[in-house]
Amino acid sequence: MNISTSIKLIVALSLAASFLFACNPNTSNNSKKENKKLDSLKQDSIGKADFMAKYDRYYNDISRFMAGLEQTEGSSLAKFDTLSSTKKYHS
Repeated sequence: MNISTSIKLIVALSLAASFLFACNPNTSNNSKKENKKLDSLKQDSIGKADFMAKYDRYYNDISRFMAGLEQTEGSSLAKFDTLSSTKKYHS
């Protein structure tokens, strides 16, 4: 056997092994069973969202500006929405 044939054989066996391990039906059945047990409506977590009060919106404002979206109320970049160059950039 020459080297190129050996390499092709190793690659083929590696792909076959990864395919067999990736297509394991037991993992998908377990996750479906676990998902059926959880009911997200019974767990009201929005009342516990204290982190939103301390949320730094700087990066959100930057990303909205770069995406061409209008700034939300209270944004530190809202003053730039009135500039003509910004309006040209957003159009």
